[in-house]
Amino acid sequence: MPTIHKWAPHKYQKDVIKFVVQNSIGGLFLDPGLGKTSIMMAAFQILKEQGLVQDCLVVASRLIAHTVWPGEAEKWENFNDLTVNVLHGPKKDELWEYEADMYVVTQAGLEWFIKKQKYQRWPDMLIIDESTRYKNPAAKKRFKLIKPILDRFKRRYILTGTPIPNGYHDLWSQIYILDGGARLGKYITHYRKAYFDRGFDGFSWELRDGMEKEIQKKVKDITIRKSVAECLPDFPELFTNDIWLDMPAKAIKVYKDMERDLIAMLDAGEVIASNAGVATYKCRQIANGGIYIDSTKNIWENLHSIKAELVLNLVEELQGKPLFVAYDTNHDKARLLDVLGDDTSWIGGGVSTKRAKEIEKKWNAGKLPVLLAQPSSVSHGLNFQGGRAICWHSMTWNYEEYDQFIKRVLRQGQQYDIMMHRLLMRGTIDEVLVRAMEIKSGRQNRFLAALRTYYLEQ
Repeated sequence: MPTIHKWAPHKYQKDVIKFVVQNSIGGLFLDPGLGKTSIMMAAFQILKEQGLVQDCLVVASRLIAHTVWPGEAEKWENFNDLTVNVLHGPKKDELWEYEADMYVVTQAGLEWFIKKQKYQRWPDMLIIDESTRYKNPAAKKRFKLIKPILDRFKRRYILTGTPIPNGYHDLWSQIYILDGGARLGKYITHYRKAYFDRGFDGFSWELRDGMEKEIQKKVKDITIRKSVAECLPDFPELFTNDIWLDMPAKAIKVYKDMERDLIAMLDAGEVIASNAGVATYKCRQIANGGIYIDSTKNIWENLHSIKAELVLNLVEELQGKPLFVAYDTNHDKARLLDVLGDDTSWIGGGVSTKRAKEIEKKWNAGKLPVLLAQPSSVSHGLNFQGGRAICWHSMTWNYEEYDQFIKRVLRQGQQYDIMMHRLLMRGTIDEVLVRAMEIKSGRQNRFLAALRTYYLEQ
């Protein structure tokens, strides 16, 4: 049985609880590690005591649904009286029939829940954990699925630390979940027309000059921002060390051919990219050390192991201080395991929730000197504050995954400053990826800082 503690909220947590209790809709833009699950449980208890709600539906990823929400209820004495039923698996119908305070469904299980509830009762309160998963208004299995049922709930809240990972275009559907379009428009087309112009490529949307502050003003009354830097002033710092590398001649030729002609000749045969977007992804692979010949059959050709060997050097230099390594493809992982050893722990596609939690426990206990992880597999729900350094073997386009990966290590419980090493190939897409992270980070930080300022001025 886990050790049970008394939950004593910090001042910033009390501020957020007050915000939730006083507002029937709200976006909680809190950095990872600030305890948003506990905050929502405490707010729910108060609302229930006041007779404002009876029960709550939480929508979360599979890992968070199975571990974080029931885990917080077990961990803290304050929440031991809360019944949390995870509606997943063969017993989900039976669990729904049991009266509970909180019902947690996976994003995949939401469709089942909606059909189940078509002519039945609905919980009073809705919580969307990590609302950026609903940032695409065209996603049939997410936003379009939940949009018709929003008015069934008396109260609605969204939780995320990265509300605009790729820009302000990501914000519309998340705010719509709260207010049904009252602030940013009933339709995404209206939002685009009011604030954006078409990008130079004809597909993307670029925010018009001056519109950043206009959007911030529109949503300030229903959002609250809390950052680690603000709430935990003695929090460890993150330092970045960019390591620039050069590819061998063979890999450079393959890269240039793919970049220029969308075709590359390999020892195993010809690889063709169907368009520039596909070619860009293949160039990222080449910079990391390999390229898929047939991804459906998991067949690839290795071109170099320069980045993998640098990871080994970092592990040796750290002398047992845990290194958290981001990789992308299966062939990235294969090259890393080749130099680090097949017994190296990793979390990625195919790893079960149970296995991921076992690895997390060993890592935080200091039993693993290195851990390989796909950012998409650990971006939410797992905590790796036992780490001492981060390494990006494979950079990503996705700012949310980038930010969340870092904050798996740099969070409450971390006692040391963190050095982040980024392994980058000169003259390749890696240079663009680094610049993209800087641009996206700056845009999001300005947005979150503005929301915090508005909240403090109230």
